[in-house]
Amino acid sequence: EARWELGRTFALLGQLPEAVTEFTELLKHHPNDVGALVQLALAEKAIGRLEQAQDWLERALALDPDSSVINLYVGELLYNTVRLVVGTVIACGLIGLVAAWLTERSNLPWPALWRILLVAPIAVPSFINGFTWISLSGRFEGFAGAVMIMTLSHFTFVYLPVAAAFRGLDPAYEETSRALGNGPWRTFWLITL
Repeated sequence: EARWELGRTFALLGQLPEAVTEFTELLKHHPNDVGALVQLALAEKAIGRLEQAQDWLERALALDPDSSVINLYVGELLYNTVRLVVGTVIACGLIGLVAAWLTERSNLPWPALWRILLVAPIAVPSFINGFTWISLSGRFEGFAGAVMIMTLSHFTFVYLPVAAAFRGLDPAYEETSRALGNGPWRTFWLITL
């Protein structure tokens, strides 16, 4: 009981190697403690030892496949996935919209070149983009790095239809809005979007 609490305290304080040590010691005395196995897997994962984390989690699943403790782990994975999707969709929307407006509605130099460069990420699979960015620097790991890599891999899916819509929009509508006294932002929100 004391080792369990000590291990959880170390984990909550971010002292993950100490948490791993405590949960490992606990498992020497209680090898079938599913909660300790899951906590050890989470600590190992946070340190970056993914193979060990997977081993501990598989051992926990073998002991109790219907465990509510393991369902908490699934909940964490679902939460992280939803966060990643929401963050990526928002970032892709913003970057795709701005890129489309710059190439289709502004005086950006060399718009044809920019159109080609902005579509280029669609030709590279996202797992290769992820591997490349992480290989360049460890700073691209974690949640923010995942959102950045996913955004840079997928913003083109927003850019292409928005650019096509901007290209098909008659500029006379925007000019009329401006002539009626609307500023550039109001025209953008009311007419362009």
